[in-house]
Amino acid sequence: MKSVISLALVAALFGALMMLQRLGPASTRTRAQAATLPAPHSFPVEAQRSASTSAAAAALQDFNKRCTAPGVVYCQSFDDSTGFQQNVNIFANGTYPTVFPVQDTTVMRSGKSSMRIDIPPFQGASPGVFVTPFTGPFAANSDFYFQVATRLSPEMISNSQNATYKWPTWKNFSFYNGNTSCTGMSFVVEIDPSKHFPEASQNCGDFGFFTNGGVPPTLLEQGDYNCLYGSASPTTCFYWPTNTWITFCVHIRINNIDANGNYPGSTVEAFESINGLPYKQWIKLSNFTVTGNGPGAPWNSTELYPYMTGKDPTIGGYPTASAWWDELIISSQPIPAPAVPPALL
Repeated sequence: MKSVISLALVAALFGALMMLQRLGPASTRTRAQAATLPAPHSFPVEAQRSASTSAAAAALQDFNKRCTAPGVVYCQSFDDSTGFQQNVNIFANGTYPTVFPVQDTTVMRSGKSSMRIDIPPFQGASPGVFVTPFTGPFAANSDFYFQVATRLSPEMISNSQNATYKWPTWKNFSFYNGNTSCTGMSFVVEIDPSKHFPEASQNCGDFGFFTNGGVPPTLLEQGDYNCLYGSASPTTCFYWPTNTWITFCVHIRINNIDANGNYPGSTVEAFESINGLPYKQWIKLSNFTVTGNGPGAPWNSTELYPYMTGKDPTIGGYPTASAWWDELIISSQPIPAPAVPPALL
């Protein structure tokens, strides 16, 4: 038995010696191997920084191309003081009058910054607003194009869907004729607390941009969606994602004005684009009556805001919510969707 063990031991030692001869000195091989391995987390950090810089440059270049295209009558990047003029184009929180919309340099669709408006506890109807006039050939027999990027914190949805907080329907953006979006000639995008998807209305909410005059069966969203009233779902409607930049684009072809000052036979289209992907259409209405605001009244103003008609300022308890806007463009010609993802989500 001892001889068998001795032979086995000799064989094992011989095999180990041959292996060492093939590999070379252990210390030398270890150093050689180590020389070929990257230091942990060294190049990935540099690669990420380079990728982030490239993404920001691409996003800004893409926006500038859209901003300077033929037909553009107004463009706001929210990258400098021109987008943040107190009591000129930004106006204070109605409940906290020293609080204005802020320039946020940590979150943007492109460029250096975006505009952010917060909704703190015990907030009334108006948390603040960006307002600007514009000019253009936007009356009868004209094409109007409006594009803006917007982003919501998760609390904007969760707070509004919590019945305890009693959030009313809140708006996100509008364009209109006159000095208020609650007018005859208006287009307002909003979210109802009972829903998770955007809707659009005109004439101070009296008429929605729905099929069949808003009488069931009616589609609340059309085009690439089939959002039927009473049976909305994430597969049939465009549910508004949070912590995500969404670029909305609206096109309205105004027809001739009638004896009542309205524009029957008009075309209304709305699209959304996320992360540099092509547009998806969520409003597609032809032969639609756009309500007017007097003979020849054109689209001439826009508001960006999370306005909440009738919100009770005595109710708190909810976490602060935030909404952002960036890349506002108004044109008489089609505005393409962003071709690249956002610089910073």
